[in-house]
Amino acid sequence: MARRGHAHVRIRPGRQRVAALVACIALLVVVLPGQASALKYTPRGSVRAFSVFTMDDAPHVMGRWDPCQPIGYRVNRAQGGRGSIADVKKAVHRVSKATGLTFVYRGRTNRIPQARWANHAYPADTQLIIAWIQPSQSTLWPQGSANTVAGRSGAWHVPARDSAGRRWGRYDRGFLLLNARLKFPAGFHAVGPSGSRGRELMHELGHVVGLDHPAVGGQQQIMYHLLTRKLAHWGRGDLAGLRIVGASGGCLRDLT
Repeated sequence: MARRGHAHVRIRPGRQRVAALVACIALLVVVLPGQASALKYTPRGSVRAFSVFTMDDAPHVMGRWDPCQPIGYRVNRAQGGRGSIADVKKAVHRVSKATGLTFVYRGRTNRIPQARWANHAYPADTQLIIAWIQPSQSTLWPQGSANTVAGRSGAWHVPARDSAGRRWGRYDRGFLLLNARLKFPAGFHAVGPSGSRGRELMHELGHVVGLDHPAVGGQQQIMYHLLTRKLAHWGRGDLAGLRIVGASGGCLRDLT
């Protein structure tokens, strides 16, 4: 089972920095008329400001979930604090609206994803686990970064093709880990020097569904590599990238 590289959020004095550990490519797409008008805000920034993850074992192949299968998710909120599940559900809803992917909340869990699949087998109805943890609790957490990394996210994939014969990495399990030592203000308002818990969840979920950090011009995007005080709204580049990895690409068929 191949695993896509993962991304994490780093903390620096007075700011938070995100660093990716995967190869990425920049794509140009046109946002379809009506996509922005359906929102309650005007997306900002360049439509080119996004990047899509490629596979560690196939650098020319992009990854995404199969939109024809629901993504069941569970939350380990034991260390998440008050309102953490509500923020997760709202962030997931925002990703679902932007991608067309179907997410189904399966309830709570006490499991914590690990680098070796045998150490953290998911329930049969669950493809994604979101967990607040102490960094020492997961082998997916980079060593020596307990006080400098706020989030860690990624997905495992299998080879697949779409109806046109294009190759993809089909994500079949994902993880989103948040450092319980580091506290973001609850909700989605632009409070605190690094924004809200809701915006951090949106950013990490963007990684889970296949987006990397924008290569250039991404200051207005949720997926920008620095977490700042900006509002928890998708930018134009975010929406363009989320469309690429979303339902518009059609169903996927695993290679056998």
